[in-house]
Amino acid sequence: MEKSYYIQSQKGCEYMLPIQIDLPKNFLEEEIRCGYKISSEMKKVWAVEMDMLYQLDQICRKYNIHYFASGGTMLGAVRHKGFIPWDDDIDVVMPRPDYEKFKRLVKKYPLAPNLVFDISYEGYVQKIIDKDTYLKARYASVDKHLWMDVFPIDGLPDNKKEAEDRLMKALNIRKLTVRSDARIGEGTTKFRSIAKLPVILPLKMIGKKRFADLLIRFSRKYKYNGSYYVGAVSSSCGKGELLIRSEYEKKVDVEFNGRTFKAMACYDSYLTNMYGDYMKLPEEHERLGHELKNVYKKVN
Repeated sequence: MEKSYYIQSQKGCEYMLPIQIDLPKNFLEEEIRCGYKISSEMKKVWAVEMDMLYQLDQICRKYNIHYFASGGTMLGAVRHKGFIPWDDDIDVVMPRPDYEKFKRLVKKYPLAPNLVFDISYEGYVQKIIDKDTYLKARYASVDKHLWMDVFPIDGLPDNKKEAEDRLMKALNIRKLTVRSDARIGEGTTKFRSIAKLPVILPLKMIGKKRFADLLIRFSRKYKYNGSYYVGAVSSSCGKGELLIRSEYEKKVDVEFNGRTFKAMACYDSYLTNMYGDYMKLPEEHERLGHELKNVYKKVN
């Protein structure tokens, strides 16, 4: 049954936020977790993203598509049983064959009327977006919708050092793509926003689409099936994403904000590779999200 909650609109009025899932009691109330204040508005953002994950989970279960929580979402599930308090998005991964199957499927059977699988810059980003939301991300060149990242898992060389080197090369290509997408005139300081112009402008002239196409070609060189090592080659985590395919393919259920979703059974080694002592909270100055601002409903 569809539920409705209120969230701020672009013009200052409130609008109904329809979602399919039942939220835990008091989910939308402001609270302090790990010394970090989570506002009611951020909780509503989480509610939209939880609904996206629920819709993804339903279609994947129905059509036998394998997906797993990853990155900060996997860490949040293990350490917090839900979102990391200062995080504001959801990350999932799919083996390349399942990713391609999912891509074909959602063309025929959309996730929901408001949800779109956006692959406009495939290779750089693949996102499930809620097209009924609108937001401004601090450093991105264009305003966006609330989203959930979906990264394919691709094959890698059988030699571990070569596999790690390939992940780091992909990370460098991704950094160029990110810089080509940067918002001109924004930075952590005014000096930095000016200083980075000589780097950003030439990259913008090349265009993020060309970098994204390069990244997808690079990612797909090695087939997923038959590879000993695999990883989310096109993601932003470098060699921390290195996985042994046979271990990665084993699944477990994890709790995430009162619901159960799929995760890789080797999450301990995965999170250790990514974050080291992952159960230890980072220093306060490192507790950063995507700095979303001005999240609102599009008003005609």
